[in-house]
Amino acid sequence: MKRRHFIGVDVHCKFLELAVVDAEGRKVSAGRCATTIPALVAELDKVARPRALVIEEGPLADWLWRQVRAHVDDMMICEPRLQSVDCPRRG
Repeated sequence: MKRRHFIGVDVHCKFLELAVVDAEGRKVSAGRCATTIPALVAELDKVARPRALVIEEGPLADWLWRQVRAHVDDMMICEPRLQSVDCPRRG
């Protein structure tokens, strides 16, 4: 069975903070890249599939959803102020 990876992204105007954990919740890696699609896709491609991406709802969430959805196996956009446990999915 393939090991699933979960990628959390904190989105800022100038940079993205990324953290990758495995299915057991162990931190695999962390880093930062520019807030551009090529930079984010390059970081995503470093993570083995299957991989899921989680980003927080915000001004750039829709843009990221449309641009990187094809580069991950699953993608979730969370609204932490409204959801304390579950993350709503788009799409």
